[in-house]
Amino acid sequence: MKKLLFLFLFLSCGSAFAQSWEQHYADQGFTVQDTTIRGRRAVFVVPRQANGQWIARPAFIGAFAQVDDALLGQGWSFGLLDLMDEYATPDAQKAFLAFCDYGHKRYGLSEKVVLEGLSRGGWFSLVFAENHPDRVDKLYLDAPLCDLTRFRNEHIRKAETEWEAAGIPAEAFHTYARDQFHRIKRIPMIVVYGAADPIVPFEQQFGTFDLSGCRDLSLIGKTGVEHHPHSLSPCDTIVHFLTKRPQ
Repeated sequence: MKKLLFLFLFLSCGSAFAQSWEQHYADQGFTVQDTTIRGRRAVFVVPRQANGQWIARPAFIGAFAQVDDALLGQGWSFGLLDLMDEYATPDAQKAFLAFCDYGHKRYGLSEKVVLEGLSRGGWFSLVFAENHPDRVDKLYLDAPLCDLTRFRNEHIRKAETEWEAAGIPAEAFHTYARDQFHRIKRIPMIVVYGAADPIVPFEQQFGTFDLSGCRDLSLIGKTGVEHHPHSLSPCDTIVHFLTKRPQ
């Protein structure tokens, strides 16, 4: 029953945008913009002394935000484009490109972004990076969904239709993130996962990837931890990985 409940929440929960979340950052002196880009909700949080670097999510705003808070404290900016249930359709990827361009032009943010993919946000992060590696600086994946074979819901079925219209059959869509992984082995990435995760088991998801030839990869398994909580406490290891510059 516990596993089924987690699976239901994983597949069906929607984005939550509480006013208190935005007010929390506004009260600390950050610029907080809530806008719409290509029909999706977009949020930017920018510090007074922004350094041009930023981290962005395609889902789960405010959830397990330890890394976001730490980076904001170092002059990074934060962004979210709500693509929660779109599963990296071609149109969703175009929207994220527009989102990145907006952040660059409006706030002077880098053309390359660090993508933060929690759970099914990991699917979008991987697929977007694979198709647009020139726009991604690093990847932070946390219990990432990497293979849709085990999952079926109305959102995935809708995404299948859109991908098929773009010439990608459903079978190829389900394993696209793994099959195209070779395109992003030069992008530094850190992957955090619960070793006891029953919803997105590492050994059936990212653990099936061919990791040979990855330029800079850090894997962190949390013994005895299930799908939640995401991140690490403290999160210094993740923050250090994301902020270190190439040697």
